[in-house]
Amino acid sequence: MESKKNILVIGNSSTVSVFAKIIAKYSNVGKIYSTYKILNAPDNIEFVDIREDAAEELLKFAITNDVNLTAVFSQKALKSDIAGIFNANGQLIFAPELKCAKQLADKSCLKKLLYKLKVKIPQFGIFDKQTSANDYLKKTNLPVIISSPEITTEDDLFACPTLSVGNIAINDLFFRGEEKVILDEYISGHNFTTYIITDGVSAIPIATLSTEKFSDDVEGGFLTPGSAAFTPDLKITQDIENYMVYDVWEKLSSDFEKSNCSYVGIAGICGVLKNDELFITDIHPGIVSADAPVLLNVLDENLISLFEACAIGSFTDDYDVVNTKDNAIISLGMFSNSSEKDINWTESLLNPDNIDFCTKNFNNKYITKKGFIGTIWAEGRTITTAKQKLYEDIDTLSSNGIKFRKDLLLTKVY
Repeated sequence: MESKKNILVIGNSSTVSVFAKIIAKYSNVGKIYSTYKILNAPDNIEFVDIREDAAEELLKFAITNDVNLTAVFSQKALKSDIAGIFNANGQLIFAPELKCAKQLADKSCLKKLLYKLKVKIPQFGIFDKQTSANDYLKKTNLPVIISSPEITTEDDLFACPTLSVGNIAINDLFFRGEEKVILDEYISGHNFTTYIITDGVSAIPIATLSTEKFSDDVEGGFLTPGSAAFTPDLKITQDIENYMVYDVWEKLSSDFEKSNCSYVGIAGICGVLKNDELFITDIHPGIVSADAPVLLNVLDENLISLFEACAIGSFTDDYDVVNTKDNAIISLGMFSNSSEKDINWTESLLNPDNIDFCTKNFNNKYITKKGFIGTIWAEGRTITTAKQKLYEDIDTLSSNGIKFRKDLLLTKVY
């Protein structure tokens, strides 16, 4: 009889919650330790009160509690070199090495690297002086995306339609103490993300999601790391997905190898399709919170076996493809206009397990903050049926000061 495996999940987002709740149902999983407080957590999930970037303390915890696999969903943890520290001490970990993760997380490094590798990306400029950024803005086409090198919240990313708004965004970022500011040409088109999984040697596509980053129904203002997603994305052909994986990612992977670093884990390759032109807009380590319910629930694999294969290096031998369900899944990011309000209405939802908050938690009560507060999702045989299920919960959300991308639910089913 196979012994049950103890799993440590590191992060502070709804990605941790989605992953932990999925693996909690596996017969081969024993205790799940999470650095994130999970709403309505099953009995075999236990909260661990250790900072996600306290790598040495997390290592001691993993050794003491007989953890068989650690899965990391946190840029803070990656920046603490948790993969290197765990690997050096013989602890199995599903996470990329620090050097690789930094090259993806720092958008100034990433853009230079993609440009060097001759990947088609929007026109950009990187500036360490405010006056130079303001001068460049005067000469570039509008709208323009203005961001800090490391994007962690919606305050780091602006889509500016006018010169005056662009100047304000630049000034705000430098005033906050950013050493660099990035200006990107804004490409209007169909946004999508192809997620891959890799053991550092070979990569396999998991799924392609249609994605959104604006928090409102119009294109302009604050951008977010992710505001909505759904799959299947019927606009993306197999040829496009193959290009994302076997051209774009393979070029990056070869460059990582030359730099003597290995990327083990999941990465999202973001693109925008404008007419017949394809631009790569970003490549991020890990899974964006708004994408997590869609991506992790569409997988038709044992996630522990999949992650272990990558971590121990047997992935290439064990997997030719990663299986996915035929179902459609849609996820909406939730945003609050106010802070310090109790979230006490989840019991009225049709699917209370299909909602998660990455916000303040006091005595198992959730309190809003301004901005992104979590995700809600639904699954169905088709996009239409998934939307129908989601609509049954949307009316409850709408009356509690929560906003989301209503325009993505284009076909209301009565």
